[in-house]
Amino acid sequence: MIAIDCETYRTGPGRAAPRLVCVSISTDDGATLYHQADDWIEPFIAALRGEELVNHALAFDLAVLIAELRRRMIGGSVSRAVFGEVCDLVWRLYADDRARCTYVLAILLAIARGEPVTANNRRRSRLPAFDLGSLCEAYLGEGPSGKSGPDVWRTRYHELVDVPIADWPASAVEYATADPVWAGRLYRSIRDAVGGHRLRAEARHTRGAWCQQLAGAWGVRTDGEIARTLAQHLDREISDGYALIRAAIGRNDWLRDDGSRNMAAMAARVESVLSAGGQWDPTPGGPCVTEKGRTRTDRLTLESCAALGAVDLGAYAAIGASLTDRSTFVDTIRAGETLPIHARWFPVVESGRLSCRSPNLTNQPARDVEVSAGRRIGIRQGFVPRPGFVFAAADLATAELRAFAQTALEWFGASAMADALQAEAAAVAAGRPALDLHSRYAARILGIGDDDAIARRTSDDPSFDSVRQLAKRINFGCLGMMGAATFLKTCEADRFDLTLGGRLEGGPVVVADRLLAVWRETWPEVPHYFDRVLADLRRTGGSGFRAVSTGDGLIRGSVGAADGANHYFQNRVAQWVKDAWFVLSREAYNTTGGPFSGCRPVIVPHDEIIAEVPEHRAHEAAERLAAVMHDTAAANCPDVPIVVEPALMRRWYKGAKTTRDGAGRLVVWEGG
Repeated sequence: MIAIDCETYRTGPGRAAPRLVCVSISTDDGATLYHQADDWIEPFIAALRGEELVNHALAFDLAVLIAELRRRMIGGSVSRAVFGEVCDLVWRLYADDRARCTYVLAILLAIARGEPVTANNRRRSRLPAFDLGSLCEAYLGEGPSGKSGPDVWRTRYHELVDVPIADWPASAVEYATADPVWAGRLYRSIRDAVGGHRLRAEARHTRGAWCQQLAGAWGVRTDGEIARTLAQHLDREISDGYALIRAAIGRNDWLRDDGSRNMAAMAARVESVLSAGGQWDPTPGGPCVTEKGRTRTDRLTLESCAALGAVDLGAYAAIGASLTDRSTFVDTIRAGETLPIHARWFPVVESGRLSCRSPNLTNQPARDVEVSAGRRIGIRQGFVPRPGFVFAAADLATAELRAFAQTALEWFGASAMADALQAEAAAVAAGRPALDLHSRYAARILGIGDDDAIARRTSDDPSFDSVRQLAKRINFGCLGMMGAATFLKTCEADRFDLTLGGRLEGGPVVVADRLLAVWRETWPEVPHYFDRVLADLRRTGGSGFRAVSTGDGLIRGSVGAADGANHYFQNRVAQWVKDAWFVLSREAYNTTGGPFSGCRPVIVPHDEIIAEVPEHRAHEAAERLAAVMHDTAAANCPDVPIVVEPALMRRWYKGAKTTRDGAGRLVVWEGG
């Protein structure tokens, strides 16, 4: 095993793969430190050809070294052939499963143990963070020094960029050569913790971390005008809301002058309003109080107070989304007007999915604002491709439902959902109208036959479409073992009328019960699926069971009922997307040509990949994107039809449609 580690300039906007200062390469014989001006290229190539290459957050170091070689190629000191050889060796390293990353491996082991992986939850649980020092302390009982303090070398190596290593302070040399040694020891220790075996999921998620590093380093650009316009409208909404609150309660109550809240005073206000209205219920976990005994101040509770005449609480409920969007999202996208924004990707969470922040490129708010008559803009539209590029998107249609259907087939040998998907695919292939999953369930809700449902669907019957939207909400929402009561609460929180204006007879509670009963009858494998998850949970006495994913064998410990029900199909989709992302990234950074060469995957909203592609060959790139998405999903889900919907757009739209010209070539969707 060879370990490698770089010291660089500090990262920052436009510097996600910063300039190299030195690289340390460690073997069993010890570590050798190379200055960036020295001949480090041949030892680096030799390391790439070795059996295993390890480091903590290995992807970052490889990105730094490739970026350094690219700068030298552009400057003429490195040939294009050498640069191409190194790039090819790095991709082979990942494809051949020889890349070892202690960061990814530690996260996977935490998931297997049933530990939380987010930084805040790990702090609350008093678990070690995933940085090298904390993990070495946890696994080795000791760790590297010099990681923190006011004058550590970790952040100062740029001071030595023009200084030969022979003239470096001993502490600078010691720090630079220590990290790869610690990383190698840590990797062996973690492997020992799992009996010397490799976690089956390690290869996929290590490759995923490399793709995320590339996407983060490339970054995303934004439209500053969109951000400024959104900020103005949101600021106006917030200002008007504050004025309404202060007119109702004055300046010395729960809303402070700086816009922050006195939460104790706000909770007391909520309790007073609900008590006066006869709606206060102090039961922990009930409608008014959390499980920990705190008065609820969420939007639904505040709206209940508003219905009892509390204008101030109603006004705050109305601006809550504006406050979140303004502080969390709008300010972030303003930064991408002049330099790329480098999102911070987290390689794998408990379900096997990835996560992202600053900005969150897996999920942006759907809410938009009206800026002029007939024109609405939202935060997603603030993300734009670079000049000369467009966005190509490929979405795995109803991905989680297809993954569920495949899982049900494997577990039970039959699936009504799989049958429905196959019937739909056969009808489409024959050029006949077809019922999708949501329309089929909507027909059962209405008690009508398939032919009638097809006629209503194809005629764009608005009354049928409203039932279909309700069916869609249940199909996607209830596979996680959501019961009627919880489903009703989610509808109330989203201000969704479950009865469709009284068209579905009975009160909301009666309607919710009936809808879920029809849902279980429509997809009879669902109760069996839930029973199997609950049986696994009962075997542990309800303390949480261990889920092992189909495909990559990801182990997830301490799984409860709802998480267990969601896990198997969510994980399956995550595998599809990460496999596709790796194939596409390899083709994107391939300098020898191909339809996806020169493209850049940048946004990954869970079951979709969005890439910047050159506009002059956007059709070819988008078709290749869709083909890879389809093939990787089909390999994991062989018994259920896979549908991928490609689209081209000039900014990020959630609802972009596949649009083709008369010759059948994809063209930019100009809607929105």
